[in-house]
Amino acid sequence: TDGTGTWNRSAGAFGWSGRAFPDDTASFDPFQNLPFSASITVTLRAAIARDPAGNPLDGNGDGTPDGSPQDDVVWSFAIETRDLTPPTVVGINPANGATDVRETTGVTTTFSEAMNATTVEDGFSLWDAVRTWTGADGSFVWGPGGDVVAYTPAGTLSMSPSPPPPRM
Repeated sequence: TDGTGTWNRSAGAFGWSGRAFPDDTASFDPFQNLPFSASITVTLRAAIARDPAGNPLDGNGDGTPDGSPQDDVVWSFAIETRDLTPPTVVGINPANGATDVRETTGVTTTFSEAMNATTVEDGFSLWDAVRTWTGADGSFVWGPGGDVVAYTPAGTLSMSPSPPPPRM
């Protein structure tokens, strides 16, 4: 809950994985993002949660399952604030106005923050004197932080002088 909304099994997907033994770790992935800047409280109710043998949860670990609320497991965390800072381009290669660049070169862009790869690739184009290249005409490789992308055309760029690209 965040004080105004409550999420339960109908609002997300539970997953189970083994740490010490099979199915001892539960995870919950809500279908909708949790609200920005919210304080979230998670409660695992001891009166309901049981192991495969039917034993109730001993949340406080005192060896005696007292039920709810004594053995409920409760913890809280805060959701990040909404990112309102637009990204910027902080580096390009080849440099703007560079000359004698090999016709087999790739293009690298460095952003001020991690980017949505799909939107960058969909918004990418490259012009030479012969054609317009799109993302589909080459390949993208992203750096591990998601803030650097390199595009390599599938073919050779034109060695002819290129007119300025059209503005869109």
